[in-house]
Amino acid sequence: MLGSPHKKKPGPEALRFWLELFWIFFKIGALTLGGGYAMIPLIYQEVVECRQWLEKKTFFSGLVIAQAIPGANAVNIASFVGYRRGGLFGAVVAVVACVLPSFLIICALGSAFVKFASHPSVSGAFEGLRAGIIGLLVYVLGDWGRQLLGKPKGLLVFCLTLFGILVLKWHPILVIVLGGILGFLLSPLPEEDQEEEDLV
Repeated sequence: MLGSPHKKKPGPEALRFWLELFWIFFKIGALTLGGGYAMIPLIYQEVVECRQWLEKKTFFSGLVIAQAIPGANAVNIASFVGYRRGGLFGAVVAVVACVLPSFLIICALGSAFVKFASHPSVSGAFEGLRAGIIGLLVYVLGDWGRQLLGKPKGLLVFCLTLFGILVLKWHPILVIVLGGILGFLLSPLPEEDQEEEDLV
């Protein structure tokens, strides 16, 4: 599913790729407000829909990995995309480009933002931005949900997850771990997969 990373040979084409990779994640890091989750729809649009660097299934598999390991989701998925397209150096380029705008903006505007954050105009602007971010998230989650909830296993894990969080009040980490275990236990054996392919 994930495969091996693409290797970039030195040359003009490789240089253009590194610059493009850096610019994509720098642009996303500079223009996205709302944290790591807000970046995911933009990353998806850039690397899956526009440039087709990753297949949809591969991207969502990387997103699952990004959710399951420590660290910020945006940084994790950026490192995944960078690694898949350019190996270890690609991961470094993508991560640096993703976090650099936030670092520069905080250093330049951090003190001024504290003074103006409570201003009604600034607060209203951020409310509108948050609403737009929610719309982007719903778009990606809807696309992802159609793939997962259309299968009995995905629908079962989804319902049990909601039950565990809303009714049993389980910790999200416990829900993630149990969801992975349940998905593994419900997965068909390789022999069964092969038999299904032969029947198609």
